Amino acid sequence: MLTEHRPPTSPTRSVDRASGPVLIAGMARAGTSWVAEMVKAAGGFVHLNEPFNPKHPPGLSPGVLRAPVPVGYVYVTPENAATYERAVADMLRFRYHHLAEVRANRGLFDLAKMAKYSGSFALGALRGKRALLDDPYASLAAEWIAERFDGQVCLLVRHPAAMVASYRKLSYSAHLRHFLSQPALMRDWLEPWRAEMEALVDTDDKVAQVGFFWRMLHHPLAEMAERCGRIHVVRYEDLCLDPEGVYERLFSRLGVEFNRYARDQVVAGTSGSSKAKSHSWQLSRRGFLSRTAFRPMDSKAMVGAWRKTVTPDEAARLRELTGPVADRFYTDADW
Repeated sequence: MLTEHRPPTSPTRSVDRASGPVLIAGMARAGTSWVAEMVKAAGGFVHLNEPFNPKHPPGLSPGVLRAPVPVGYVYVTPENAATYERAVADMLRFRYHHLAEVRANRGLFDLAKMAKYSGSFALGALRGKRALLDDPYASLAAEWIAERFDGQVCLLVRHPAAMVASYRKLSYSAHLRHFLSQPALMRDWLEPWRAEMEALVDTDDKVAQVGFFWRMLHHPLAEMAERCGRIHVVRYEDLCLDPEGVYERLFSRLGVEFNRYARDQVVAGTSGSSKAKSHSWQLSRRGFLSRTAFRPMDSKAMVGAWRKTVTPDEAARLRELTGPVADRFYTDADW
């Protein structure tokens, strides 16, 4: 782990001049877009926004990832890797599938996206860039991607109460069907909790639903991080409290230079207003159009913001619900 708080613990080695892909993983709404923007600022990357997302947009683009993605948080292991092996290899080598994308085209947005990605893929291949996957929905494929493709993974963990606050604010549901519809995932990791998940699929109780989703996702992810030295755990809260220091250590683990531009972007990205829109269209410094959930923010103010909408009783209930897993990342002081 990048901080001094709780296991799992990744090796303390740094990765020099890495060339494999970087995956920013974790639960959706944990801050993966923020981290991806900061890593991208170092240069030398082609940014891939949620290719494993089962919704369109941003996912289901066969030009980028020519493989079926029937469910979010798809669990990829050597057992089912044949379904994804060639498609992921092509994506990471920046081989764009123009014909497949045209056949799946749904309108002007897809044409613009095809132009963006086909151009960035060609440039990335020509200049020997690395793939940067900003994709919470690839989290349960993280270990396979890291081991099979010489990748490095930032596993971003955010406090369960902060996730409840975020999902409640946006009226989001935590879709436990993502897990229940994957027999291998249930068999390997989650079968003992099937009944609890089935009972929470359609509930309006966000504390229970989001909390249990958090626990079910982070249970296998924590174990994967324990056994795979390519998965580097970092807490969202630590990035917020010490952006420069924690990002510098994270960059070293990922084999990315924490250069002056990246440092400046980290400072700018953590000292803005938290009242900006949550999603926006923007031009990157490379001139490409992109839609991102990242926004400049007052990072220190974000750490305890959940206390404004999550009551002490809800927090106590949530801690009891997530405790067996959350205790691996958070202490009494964090609640």
